[in-house]
Amino acid sequence: MQLNKSCRDSYAAHPVDDDGFPTGDTSKIVNNIASCSRSYALGNLKNMINDYTITNGIDLDDIDIKVIVHSGGGFLMLNDTGENGHGDVSGRNKFQSKVEELMNDYGVRFYFCQNTARSFMKKGILPAGDATAQLIDGVEYVTAGVTAIADLQKQGYKYVQP
Repeated sequence: MQLNKSCRDSYAAHPVDDDGFPTGDTSKIVNNIASCSRSYALGNLKNMINDYTITNGIDLDDIDIKVIVHSGGGFLMLNDTGENGHGDVSGRNKFQSKVEELMNDYGVRFYFCQNTARSFMKKGILPAGDATAQLIDGVEYVTAGVTAIADLQKQGYKYVQP
């Protein structure tokens, strides 16, 4: 599965002038995990696992789900409390326990894109040189998220875009 947004409440904001007409500015995607009420794709993962195990009777040990996380989805891989490029932070990922449940109880493996990690460091979302310590324990890395998706497909994995 690809996870490239953190929040289902994300939306495209289209700037308008005082009369309500588009200004011609590029649309901006609003993806604020702090005010998010529905995490992107984590519920889909749980539903998929339940369908396989409950509806279809597949043993959990026979299910192999890998999630490639990049772009805005990276926020879901951060510890709720930790450091960013400016100091200590808390309340940055209220869905941490859902990610941990999927990993620990259901064997889902999450892979964080190193390109996204570097981007997060540039923007101050992660501290330079200490990104790994800010990720949820058990999250792994891939060098490039989009390449990892293609590599997994070549290995026989099915691609899911929620």
